[in-house]
Amino acid sequence: MSKAPPRILFLSRYAGFAGGIERYMHATAQLLRSAGYGLDCACQEQTRDYELFAAGFDNILSLPEALQQQDQYDLLAVHKIFDRHWLEKILSCRSRGLALFVHDHDTYCPRRHYYTPFGRRNCRRKYFRVPCTACAMLTSPRHWQQGPLDQLLELGCEFPRRLDLFRQFPAVVVLSDFMRGNLLHNGFAPEQVLKLPPFVRLGKCAHTAPLHRPPQLLFVGQLIRGKGADLLLQTLARLEMDFRAVIAGDGFDRPGLEKMTAELNLQEKVHFAGWVRETEELYASSDLLLLPARWQEPFGLVGLEAAAQGLPIAAFDLGGCREYLLPGINGLLVPPGEVDELARQTSALLRDPERLLAYGQAGMNIAREKFSPELFLENFSRLRLSERGSR
Repeated sequence: MSKAPPRILFLSRYAGFAGGIERYMHATAQLLRSAGYGLDCACQEQTRDYELFAAGFDNILSLPEALQQQDQYDLLAVHKIFDRHWLEKILSCRSRGLALFVHDHDTYCPRRHYYTPFGRRNCRRKYFRVPCTACAMLTSPRHWQQGPLDQLLELGCEFPRRLDLFRQFPAVVVLSDFMRGNLLHNGFAPEQVLKLPPFVRLGKCAHTAPLHRPPQLLFVGQLIRGKGADLLLQTLARLEMDFRAVIAGDGFDRPGLEKMTAELNLQEKVHFAGWVRETEELYASSDLLLLPARWQEPFGLVGLEAAAQGLPIAAFDLGGCREYLLPGINGLLVPPGEVDELARQTSALLRDPERLLAYGQAGMNIAREKFSPELFLENFSRLRLSERGSR
């Protein structure tokens, strides 16, 4: 009698391509299904391209439906569920393998972005209720989901209770050593926090042709302050050569960024492409990816995708980017926020096509050796077996 394939239930706030991590979740589901796993998804909200997202899973369920049939699954993988009622119900499923997947700072930072409201300085403090609540309350009211009193109660009372629930998960899975360190700093146990590096599929070949003339630069990400698109424009304005740049993404800051583009006289060089679901053609037609993030990227999946397509990277040295970006090997790392230095090093790199091509090949090698689908499946199998053994 053949053994039934292992079944996994993803429980997530979003079903749809809300952001890069949901796109990666969809790709992960497809990979696991191709390896024989059964994959269902339970969600709270439907977002962009829901039907396409849903096609990556065997079934899409509501949270109540999924938890009623929890005994059918070998592993419950939880991502971005913040409602305390549902977290308590999920944690009651102790008879199953249970893991919390953490891809953002909102697990331990009530302000969510892990940087201060004044000066936008990146934070490295552990969570403390009073100062962290005060910091989060200084966020612009346009970002509040409710009135001032309810917002205060959410941040000062519900958030610490939710954090305590997150700490009760038997396994907490992250993509990078940077995120593992942040969770340990915020009271999670070392044996509880597991690193599961992501996977990426390689491009067909590294860039071997000469540079485009003028060089083609690329930014992929949400157009919000933390992603640093304004710092990108400042960098582009300082480049010492002709170029063309594509900004692929959308968000609240787009109108202001378009205005800034005109003020810097870059409108003939910079194209806003909007949100792009399939980015492979963008990588293939570009010479360099720029990642001028202001916030501490937990990993930066866009950078890994670009490396796998043979595209060199220039970035600020923040967050988890050193998982795939090795300075002087497959790209540039510049101290955070130093726009002049990023522009200087980028200009020098674009004048050296041999180095640029070597960086691209090295990036593909890193992706092949450290982030292959085969290695991910091996690591995921160990995670699942470990979870079953902990019941």
